[in-house]
Amino acid sequence: MYPRSFKLIWPHDLGEALEAVEEGALPLAGGQSLIPMMKLRLVAPDTMVYLGPLHDLNYIKIQNGKIKIGALATHAQIAQVLKSDCPLLSKAASEIGDVQVRNMGTIGGSVAHADPAADYPAALIALGATIKTISKRGTREIAAEKFFTGPYQTALTRGELVFEVIVPKTGRSVGYAKFTRIATDFAIAAVAVNIAVNNGIVENIAIGVTGVFHHPVRARWIEDVIVGKKLNDEVLSRALNREPEFEVISDSRAGKELRFKAFKAMAKKAILEAYENSEN
Repeated sequence: MYPRSFKLIWPHDLGEALEAVEEGALPLAGGQSLIPMMKLRLVAPDTMVYLGPLHDLNYIKIQNGKIKIGALATHAQIAQVLKSDCPLLSKAASEIGDVQVRNMGTIGGSVAHADPAADYPAALIALGATIKTISKRGTREIAAEKFFTGPYQTALTRGELVFEVIVPKTGRSVGYAKFTRIATDFAIAAVAVNIAVNNGIVENIAIGVTGVFHHPVRARWIEDVIVGKKLNDEVLSRALNREPEFEVISDSRAGKELRFKAFKAMAKKAILEAYENSEN
């Protein structure tokens, strides 16, 4: 099936793009999520604005312990450039789709699309990332944990674009685990972990989850059991067997029972990976 016909705006600068979005045009970046939905006519915009010409939005900068990623930076760029400075985000980017998707897809497009099974949100939540948005009215900064509000829903308001993603420069005390049907598929369950350990005691832990609930979340109900303790089988079992604070979803790829089992397995794997990395 082909998309319904639409008007395409090719902006000369960011100002023109923001004007088009303010008037109701749907932004198009890499198109790796949006175009397939348009082909199925799940999305049928009258007008779109292509952000590809806005080359100033394609960058990765490291300044004062923070990494600033332009909205048009591709998954492939992030996977390659941030291997040392932010290995968690690099790993998540490397797990997205296939080579074509990673070369074409952008972090801004993925974040704004907000697929509940996408890879980035779990990592961004675990890292305490900030999403910077821009509109004709100015800019805003929104914590990743508060940015994703529902399936394909975000805190973006009319006229806003994702402008930049800001994450802290991190070490290797992180873990990422993903369960899928096939390697290039969206996650049935994916878990990202960022941990701080001192003398074997977990001082802080942030756990981001995607694919399991109606939107990406932070698993604070698990974190609360682990913080302040030395990680062992008993602590981990108690943490993972707590009732989640959100409803587990069921769809054609996995029912609730399978998805929750996958979630617990991926959470255990990612937590242990991060804990072991912290001690190496």
